[in-house]
Amino acid sequence: YHQQFMDGIENREMLSAIDAAKETTTRLYHASSQSAEKDIRSFSLSQRVVVTSKFMNAIKLLSRIVEDIVRSALDEYYGDAEKVLNTKPLDEIVGKIASVPYLLRTIIVIDDDFRDEKNEIIDSSLLKHILLSTRSVGQWVITMMCGNSFARKNFVAYLKLVSSISLERLLGVEKRWSASSQKWFCSHRTALFEKMSSIKMFLSCATRMGDDLLLEAASTEVVVYQIDKVLGEPLAIGMILNDAILHFILMISYRAVLKTVNSPFITDPPAEYQ
Repeated sequence: YHQQFMDGIENREMLSAIDAAKETTTRLYHASSQSAEKDIRSFSLSQRVVVTSKFMNAIKLLSRIVEDIVRSALDEYYGDAEKVLNTKPLDEIVGKIASVPYLLRTIIVIDDDFRDEKNEIIDSSLLKHILLSTRSVGQWVITMMCGNSFARKNFVAYLKLVSSISLERLLGVEKRWSASSQKWFCSHRTALFEKMSSIKMFLSCATRMGDDLLLEAASTEVVVYQIDKVLGEPLAIGMILNDAILHFILMISYRAVLKTVNSPFITDPPAEYQ
């Protein structure tokens, strides 16, 4: 498949390269899904994750295909971000790779000895699209937040990365996008935030990461969105109003007590009451 990709790209046969990518990602998705349960059970966050040359070549190759698809779509749709990102070949390639079980989590916990390779993978156009795919999010985020210090630190870095992705970085084009394109991108990213907020125990697990990591995570747009959503629920609003009423009653009671204690009758009572 690698040779098919290279032949298609070198000869500028975009359609053949796209077909080869779709075929490969389909086989990768089905193969990984069949063995996912067995692999996940045997995988542990304590294991050392390394980067092989084959994996790097696959990332570079698929990233180049994604870039060519985006470039062609930009020319075809005159910079309409919504139509570009909804291009069928792009959606199929990114969607199926993002659906590979635990792929994103494995990339996040790559060992520090492979930091250069990890940064290159994170900066690739393929991973930027995967990061914003709702298919890449799952219960593994809970595993990361409840894992060891290495896992928690890298998960916070993941939250910062997702929150910092812009339309310019995603498509690799520095230009003034239309208001409709910006609005659609915000809704597209909000769908990812919504998917994370649907994961049970997300915020409660986040509070167990430690004060320093919690402060860093709380500054990301992902966590801010979830907190705003929780505060907007009827139960949260009711608790806030109830707390405000109790504080008001406490203040009134305290002032009443002070007036009673400081009254002349209490401080200097008549002789018959002494």
